[in-house]
Amino acid sequence: ISVFAALCLALALPLTANAAEPGKIYIAFDGGQAHYAGLMDSVDSIVGVLPAGTTTDTSDNDTFYRITGGYKFNRYLAMDIGWVDFGAGDVNATLTGGTLAAKVKAHGTVVAVTGSYPMTANGNWEVFGRLGAIDAHKEVELTATGTLGTASSTVSSNNWKATYGLGAAWTFHPQWQLRFGFDQYLNVGDHGK
Repeated sequence: ISVFAALCLALALPLTANAAEPGKIYIAFDGGQAHYAGLMDSVDSIVGVLPAGTTTDTSDNDTFYRITGGYKFNRYLAMDIGWVDFGAGDVNATLTGGTLAAKVKAHGTVVAVTGSYPMTANGNWEVFGRLGAIDAHKEVELTATGTLGTASSTVSSNNWKATYGLGAAWTFHPQWQLRFGFDQYLNVGDHGK
């Protein structure tokens, strides 16, 4: 799952004096767009490859949100833990004799180390990189209809996966910071990986 957090609500709300100041605890709220890459592969791995002539409609983007708490060790290094919800991706397929609907949802707990580097002398602008892991929970809800009726099933998995991200942050007030970034959660939306 890729996450693009443009103008996200990633306001770092430090519990103490300054968002960029070392030795401080902070809380961040993020929001943005999640993209379920390989959504059809996730469905195919559960139900098998859909037959030729099947028409599909996919919706692989949804809103994501994350809440994070962390500690800034020094000007360049911080560690945080948070919870992220990726929303859902949908696949609707029409095949001979029936339909198949699948909804893929994912969320999890994230632990990451964030390295940052100031771009201005006063430290108001900085670039950052994140590297960590997510304890991801993924759920696929399937509903099939046909001449024999309707059947439904839910398949779920829990796995630790790697995550990384890049971005820039602007400290516009001593206690507020706005972040713009991109995060990649490896194989979170892929079934069986």
